[in-house]
Amino acid sequence: MLEGRSAKMEQIIEGIARSIVFDEDDLTVEAAPGMYQTRVTLRASSRDVGKLLGRHGKTVTAMRFLTDLIAEKNGSDPCTIWVEGSV
Repeated sequence: MLEGRSAKMEQIIEGIARSIVFDEDDLTVEAAPGMYQTRVTLRASSRDVGKLLGRHGKTVTAMRFLTDLIAEKNGSDPCTIWVEGSV
């Protein structure tokens, strides 16, 4: 778990992702701070990966857009969101 503003960003992404997926128990969220941005990795069951990505990547793009707005408003580092499937 991260500290401060990045932790809040991680919680926001996790909340959005949990509201989208079928299997909330299979969803894991990991955040790794970088030099200029925070990388948030969402690991979900294979059937939920498509829901997280959305048609033509629109869902994950919308999540990135929201996190960029929040980061800009709060003066925190932007986030990169990665979605991975688990078997």
